Amino acid sequence: MNEAETRAELIDPKLEACGWGITEGSKILREYNITAGKMQYSGIRGKKTIEDYRLEELIFKDLTAYPNSGFGEIHQRIGMEINQFKVKRLLKSMLDKGVIVSLGERKWTKYFIKQNLQENE
Repeated sequence: MNEAETRAELIDPKLEACGWGITEGSKILREYNITAGKMQYSGIRGKKTIEDYRLEELIFKDLTAYPNSGFGEIHQRIGMEINQFKVKRLLKSMLDKGVIVSLGERKWTKYFIKQNLQENE
């Protein structure tokens, strides 16, 4: 007996015996997807998860299309539902690896792919 059969043979008859689905204004609904995203133990929907290598690829593609971009612009284009600290951490990691370079300080920092910066000089 699978889950659907268990419900049809054991649970639904008990619900009907209690008046569910028979009484006016009540109904028995089938299973359906409630929400997208990761469910946390507190019952709050979490932000979408993305692997680091995939996020690095998105950042690289974004900087290829839009060089001279600040953090906020990059974050907005790849998706605000992605945790900002994860994006910042990966930008720093890409800087450390030498994949990208930055100019400016703090909130005025602009990021480039290393080859684009050399071509522009």
